[in-house]
Amino acid sequence: MAVSSAPASLNNPTRPLVSFSPSLYGNRFSSFRADYEMYLKTIEPVSSVKHLQPTRGNFHNLSSQEHIIYFKLFCRQTNSSCSFYGEDPMKNEKLLRGAKLDFNLLMMIHKEELCQLTRWLEELDLATKLPYVRKRMFENYFWAVSIFFEPCYSLGRIFFTKMVEILAITDGTYDTPMQFVPSYMDQLPDYVQICYKILLDTFKEFSDEMSKHGRLYIFKMTVRAYYLEAKWLNQDYVAPFEEYLANGAVSTGCNMLCFATFMGINTEDATVEACDWVKSPSKIVQALALNGRLYNDLRNYEDEKNREHVATSVRCYMKEHGVTVEEACSEIVRRIENAWKDANESLLKPTPVSMEVLRRPLNMIRMVHVTYKHEDGYTHPHNIKEDVAAMLIDPVPI
Repeated sequence: MAVSSAPASLNNPTRPLVSFSPSLYGNRFSSFRADYEMYLKTIEPVSSVKHLQPTRGNFHNLSSQEHIIYFKLFCRQTNSSCSFYGEDPMKNEKLLRGAKLDFNLLMMIHKEELCQLTRWLEELDLATKLPYVRKRMFENYFWAVSIFFEPCYSLGRIFFTKMVEILAITDGTYDTPMQFVPSYMDQLPDYVQICYKILLDTFKEFSDEMSKHGRLYIFKMTVRAYYLEAKWLNQDYVAPFEEYLANGAVSTGCNMLCFATFMGINTEDATVEACDWVKSPSKIVQALALNGRLYNDLRNYEDEKNREHVATSVRCYMKEHGVTVEEACSEIVRRIENAWKDANESLLKPTPVSMEVLRRPLNMIRMVHVTYKHEDGYTHPHNIKEDVAAMLIDPVPI
């Protein structure tokens, strides 16, 4: 429905600031340039390993024993896996060197993409225009690499990272109703105008892909979920647990990010049927959304009591069932475990989509666990510093 005038309540309010931990590495890679030729000159050729080609991730012919050196993807095991394989008396020395070379060259590709994304974020100038927004470019890209690390998915990683940043900006800003029409923008508060323009510019950049098969529709669903949470906060409303969970699963943005991963996979996999499968939503996507919401609420309950925030699942469950914090948290842990079971079950049954599509929400669930396994690693990124460094900062010694 079109809106002809802004609500009288707008009147250009000031957005309250919240103090968050800084990002891990700031703009460290804003001027990074990968010198592949110089790097290759510093090592011996590995051409005798015919089936292994650096940066291509071509390791289909490896034995199960040798495959372990590629299990570096998830976090701090990056370096330890090569070290573990290096101690094996039956190891293939050339294969080991080739795998290290392959991983380090791939890391250089990732750093170049980080350079491009860091510059994009610097051009947005969020520190000045939207100082309340968390700066999490490194952490967002860490998620993208964990979902699809291969060189051929560069566009997917860049788009995914931008979408996570857009969702973070929108989540932090969305305390005022707005419609998706440019003519309405001039009547919004200054900080909402800035957020709105970033949305429009980013969606314009990816307009063809975003409009395909309903991706914009999913984003609008996410924003409506943000608005409903803002409405509950303004009304001091504590929703029943299931009502909160139904909306909270959408406000995680996980459904939207599942669509964002389609930018990085083959067109024969990202079909209309696959998009409909995500929108349905499928069991594994539901498990992802529930894990994301419940893990976040579980780790942030104490912090959110000390700042203005909508009542989340712990508080909603406590009020509805008249139980203690410990009992509410036990129920949430039980639901997280059930969501994992649903995700695993989805991988064991026939689905209308390819394994290439299934792998994306699965890897996202894994990253939810990595990020929130002890504390909220997104709000307090020092908790995942070693994981990020192993994947994006520290090359494997050759």
